[in-house]
Amino acid sequence: MHIRKFYIGAFALLLALATFAQAQDFGRVVTTQFSAIGWDNAIRNVYYLNGDERIDLTIPNGAPSSLYECRANQPLVFYRDGPAGPDGATPTPIPVASTTLSAAAPPSLLLFFDQKNANVPYRIVSVKNEAQRSMQDIYQLYNISRHKIVAQFNEERISIDPGKQLIINSPNIDKPNFGVMMAIQADPKDSGDWKLVYKAFWPYRTGRSSLVFITDKQGRDDQISVRRFYVSTPTPPKS
Repeated sequence: MHIRKFYIGAFALLLALATFAQAQDFGRVVTTQFSAIGWDNAIRNVYYLNGDERIDLTIPNGAPSSLYECRANQPLVFYRDGPAGPDGATPTPIPVASTTLSAAAPPSLLLFFDQKNANVPYRIVSVKNEAQRSMQDIYQLYNISRHKIVAQFNEERISIDPGKQLIINSPNIDKPNFGVMMAIQADPKDSGDWKLVYKAFWPYRTGRSSLVFITDKQGRDDQISVRRFYVSTPTPPKS
């Protein structure tokens, strides 16, 4: 009888401890990180709230911003200050963009697209940014166009389906640039007919990686736009 009471008491204690631990974990603040790029222009005078702390930031246009910390698994809303209230009260916050980031994912790169006077001024596309984490020089290509892309990347041939990404190592060359060509299917129903739509020389320098975005060209169904953003390759920690 005493043994039974002992086991019941021990079970109740373990259950209470588990419930307490679960409650502690439930109340734990989970954070993640992000960087940002303004696709069309640099975006100024915006902020977000990390808990009760206001974080002001400028979103650059030429390269990813620094990393910022935010709460994970809940709406991340970016604001601008609206008109001040009466008697100099705190300005009314005006939402300009929002997204939700997962704690399980690596730091995200947020692309801010101008929606041209929509009710919410910016649309955010979140992508995984391996270029800011890789210890090797890489090219991370994102195909956010509607076309399948086949490309010649220096001497390497690659293909990227719509909505997919591809990571390739930087070419092993001793020249200041290398050639890149891209083609799309002239008619999606004809898998054998391809149209060359992009040809350029890309500058090359060791110690940096590149984010490459392939998008549809506005007003042209048979063309693409290609944009590159460079980031410094992280230095491996000293052993």
